[in-house]
Amino acid sequence: MALVAGKTIGSDSFSSHRWRCLSHPDRASETLAPYAELKMSIVQAKDLVAADYSAFRTPTSDSYVKVFVDDFPTPHVTSTRKSTNDPVWDYECKVGITVPSSMIRLQVYDWDRVSEDDEIGFVEFCVGDIPWNRKLDGWMELRFKDNMQRTSLWRYASHCTSRDDEITKSRRRAEANKEEVSLEADRKYSQSRNVSMFSACLATASLTASTVGLTAGRAEGPERLNAGEMYIKMEMVLAEGCGTAESLFALALDPPLPQDFGSYIQDENLPQLDLQGLFDDAMDVKRKVFDDSLVSVLYFFSYILRWRSCIISFIVSAALLSSCVVSEFIVPILFGLNAFFMMCLAVTPLRLSMTTGGLNAPYNYEGFSRVAAWGSTPHMVSYMNRVVTDCLFGNVLDVQHAYVLSSRIFRECKPVVDFEDLKKTIRQASKKENTNKAPWFLLGERDLIKGDLVLVDNRRHATVINTRAPNQDGDKAVMVEFEKDLSLGLTASKEPVAVAIARLDLRPSIPRIPSALIPDPIENHIKTLHIHIDEVKMSLFPLLKKIGDVLSWQNKCISALVTIVLLALCANTAYGKMQDDDEDPKDGEIMKVVKTILVYVDDVVFLLIFGYILFGQAPWFQAIRSIFCIAIRKVTMKRKAPELWAFFKEDGDEFINNETSKTYVALPTSPTEQAFV
Repeated sequence: MALVAGKTIGSDSFSSHRWRCLSHPDRASETLAPYAELKMSIVQAKDLVAADYSAFRTPTSDSYVKVFVDDFPTPHVTSTRKSTNDPVWDYECKVGITVPSSMIRLQVYDWDRVSEDDEIGFVEFCVGDIPWNRKLDGWMELRFKDNMQRTSLWRYASHCTSRDDEITKSRRRAEANKEEVSLEADRKYSQSRNVSMFSACLATASLTASTVGLTAGRAEGPERLNAGEMYIKMEMVLAEGCGTAESLFALALDPPLPQDFGSYIQDENLPQLDLQGLFDDAMDVKRKVFDDSLVSVLYFFSYILRWRSCIISFIVSAALLSSCVVSEFIVPILFGLNAFFMMCLAVTPLRLSMTTGGLNAPYNYEGFSRVAAWGSTPHMVSYMNRVVTDCLFGNVLDVQHAYVLSSRIFRECKPVVDFEDLKKTIRQASKKENTNKAPWFLLGERDLIKGDLVLVDNRRHATVINTRAPNQDGDKAVMVEFEKDLSLGLTASKEPVAVAIARLDLRPSIPRIPSALIPDPIENHIKTLHIHIDEVKMSLFPLLKKIGDVLSWQNKCISALVTIVLLALCANTAYGKMQDDDEDPKDGEIMKVVKTILVYVDDVVFLLIFGYILFGQAPWFQAIRSIFCIAIRKVTMKRKAPELWAFFKEDGDEFINNETSKTYVALPTSPTEQAFV
């Protein structure tokens, strides 16, 4: 459920809209209600990693469990059991399943009153491996939080192959001999250095502690093998109103791309230099080359390949397929297609629809409608991120909730709210009291002040001179002073100009750092880089502007002339090919057969390649692809759990436990270490 502008927008019934799985499988996974339910009982856990200390300085935890589906949090959260490493929750829930291959993650947290809750451990499994209507109950091994690396698919495959406690034991045995041999040498090295006796004692104690499995400066205790164990009961059943037909249609659905947690930590606190001019020039290159040129071209061809206009896509497909069958006419066909593209671009509404999407749509209802017309959630996510960043001067904090909100604000390629309601919804989601726990967005909206650096119409650099100005077309305005831009032939304004606030975007202001603090080699490299970027602007921008004026029919005379020339070339080359006389072959019969076979093979290959490119995103082709996926997955999906789960032991089976029932400090083993054991 999503609340948009005061309206509750829920999911559609799976049984009533199951045909959406064939024609639009990506949208079906986002908008359909669950077809199955995972009945789950989170009973208890034992031997959890301790995250706190009790009043008696005993390691303990205040633990609870949160359920995730495909890295998205769900409302299913257990109660908190305080001051125990063996909590009993007895929590029952029904997790809705829309995609048969969804990944479930059970994440154990330690509740904290003041600070953010700490992660204790987790376990993941795929619902596509769980048999239908079979009750499973047993102990699942919890992994250390440090194992939350890469994607859920990678982690699940690794955990199905081997248990973490077995890997840790193997690693300890392999390292024990090596550390025993090097311990004496390390002691001698630490004592031979010019340090105090106290420092030498600390170094020696730390080396000894690491050998016997202790961690210096922390609570004493043996090395942990895993983060604990959790007792789970589960059963996979069909949802109410769904049957075998719905389970077959669901096989066409793919889960969203798993979140990649990476395998290293990125340093995001890099120092910033006083490079306002360099930053502005670099952003200009990005907007002109990427947003205005590359993205528009990408959307143009994507418009054709997605068959948003059946007439245009059919004409292009017929022309290209004809060039494959009759290869002699490929040149005139290409000339004719380019002329056809020019005629399409001459129609302004069509041109805007073909070249505008989530990465370059304007911030108004018209732009919002053009993005919704694509019927694609990733397009809407890109547009919402731009609205948050450029219009509301903020950033997205909760990517998952922002994705869900983006998928619910349009239906049938049309917005369900207007643009102002969209901004209102984002503002509400930025307040902590309107969300479950943390705000989804962090906004930095503020009134413009004198001296602010702005962009006019997302292109022209300017500076706010006065916040008081006469209204422009009924909108509030400010007085700005335009800056000089030689790459576009624009000069600085001699007097301030009144511009509506709706046309302005705030530019980042880079703080100034005294050049004395910057090393000379670095400063020289930065200056050289700035010169190169300036040269790119001066040489590339005028050329891009001329090409853009022709393609967008801003210069109608040149655009019409180009179209006429292309049509003339098409007619001339086609007429020349038709006048060519067929050459009499003088080869033998075998060579004729060989050439005929090669021609047919060549035609088939070209037909397959161009056919997939042209029809791959068409709704009817999606239906064929979905049926093929259903057939393949019906045969290959075996549902062999829990036999393939190395991390699961059914109730009654012997379970490998930690060496002690007491919990102290975890010494985790990472997936990278596991791979080399």
